[in-house]
Amino acid sequence: DDGRHRPHDVVFPSSRNSKSIAAQYRAFLETNGIPVHWKGGQREDRLAWYDYAEEYRHGKICLNFPRNSPGSLPQVKSRVTEALYCGCCLFEHGHEHMTDMLVEGKEYVSFTTPEDCRDKILYHLAHQATLRSIAEAGRNRAIRDYSPRRWWSKVFSFVGKEKCVAGMYD
Repeated sequence: DDGRHRPHDVVFPSSRNSKSIAAQYRAFLETNGIPVHWKGGQREDRLAWYDYAEEYRHGKICLNFPRNSPGSLPQVKSRVTEALYCGCCLFEHGHEHMTDMLVEGKEYVSFTTPEDCRDKILYHLAHQATLRSIAEAGRNRAIRDYSPRRWWSKVFSFVGKEKCVAGMYD
């Protein structure tokens, strides 16, 4: 993060395929006057990794939805660390395991309903110093604890090393 101007208040760099929860939130937020810049997807926009980084660097707030649709299993999205590395404030849709990684309200913001998301976005956009403080704390935590090597070590520790590719971290 080089402190550059961030033209988008809210971003969601992601594919638009099979994202019913994100689409519902976007529609609600935009109906309430909060535009969501949604660009990405390997099939739709064919963004290279550096273009994805630019999407994060152009946003103040990055939304994340660990579930693609109601009833689907939660996923650990690379968006979590990517947004943090780029200095974007992460807003996470109620993922119970996120508190294992980050401190809620200090390193990221959680929300549970469309109304909660709207209210927290509006609050943080009106309180830029708080928003930047959370984004900076999240970025510092990601750099300190979630380098790619550390990240995958943590992920594999939950799965069990025996299920990983042999020799990957030996």
